[in-house]
Amino acid sequence: MILAATTGAQATVSVLTQGIAPLAPFLQNDYSLNRAQVGFLNLAIGAGSYASLILAGRLIDQLGERRMLLASGLIAGSFAALLLASRSFIGTLALIALTSVGVTVNTPAGSKVVMAWFSRRVRGTAMGVRQVGIPVGGVVASLTLPPLALALGWRGAEAVAGALAVLGGVLCFALYRHPPGLEPAKPGLPRVVSFGTILRNRNLWLISLYGVGMISAQFAFSLYIVLFAHERLGLDVVSSGALLALAQGVAIGARIGWGWLSDRVFGGDRRPAMAIIAAICGVSSFWLASLQPGVPFWLVVLPVLTMGISAIGWNGLYITSISELAGVQAAGTALGVSMTVSQSAVIVVPPLFGLLADAAGAYQPAWLALGIFVLVATAAIYRTPRWHE
Repeated sequence: MILAATTGAQATVSVLTQGIAPLAPFLQNDYSLNRAQVGFLNLAIGAGSYASLILAGRLIDQLGERRMLLASGLIAGSFAALLLASRSFIGTLALIALTSVGVTVNTPAGSKVVMAWFSRRVRGTAMGVRQVGIPVGGVVASLTLPPLALALGWRGAEAVAGALAVLGGVLCFALYRHPPGLEPAKPGLPRVVSFGTILRNRNLWLISLYGVGMISAQFAFSLYIVLFAHERLGLDVVSSGALLALAQGVAIGARIGWGWLSDRVFGGDRRPAMAIIAAICGVSSFWLASLQPGVPFWLVVLPVLTMGISAIGWNGLYITSISELAGVQAAGTALGVSMTVSQSAVIVVPPLFGLLADAAGAYQPAWLALGIFVLVATAAIYRTPRWHE
């Protein structure tokens, strides 16, 4: 029940930020944006996360995950509703960033829930199940928001998603219980590890570098695959959005599968599976670079599938690794620090991807550069020893 409640809360808030990519053509048309400017949509999502992750993690360790899961839905849903009144691109970016603040809180809060409720023997699988909330939200967003935008406008579509986020947060708050024998932290009496201890952990920084590479691929792929398929390969907007939904759908199984693999095949060692994910992601980006207009549809689908398995399916193991490295009492803060490092790539890489595509007049150099960057940045995972909780 606890796993279902927190996964549901993650899915409902994720519709908001995952919905920006399938709605990108509508925003592009509404505000007359070029490719580089489209990248600023992801920059806004990343900026909201970047500005709030450490504080959110600290508050989770101090106030408890139940309250913060409720706050996540309320904050995200409220700012999404305000998009109804936005008529400028700058104002829209600001509201997307504030919506992202609420969405961001959910990941470390829900991850701390898994740390508390599940033993190391099954934690990778449980975290994978919990993390499918993000691609589930992506599938819902990709399949429902474009039709809603055609009927209500893209602002109306995001407002509907905001109402769903509030509902998910309220239901999770009502259903959540603390695990037996583990009392929630009381406000004013935090039981948290100091920042200094966390920041001095070398493995935390190495795993964070891995996160930089993988989150760059996740956000660049998720934002640009719809535009790439529509502009470069000639697919219609709905079919292009369906490709993203396909990748998100595959990622649902991948997040669980990677967790199971690390639990059962690698004995709780997260590193081998993380390395395999990175290799698949880099090669898949090179594959996308090779696609030309008129290519058979199945050749488009295959790299989309492998990107879904890797670029969108990686998060569960990363979150599990950071949480286990820090331990349950410091998991929120450690995730806040590490995700702040990785989210810095979200602010920089997608706009650079679009800028490179604009400058070259083609997507091929951008996909090639992304693949190289992923393989270089994720090499940090090979330098980490096996850690124990």
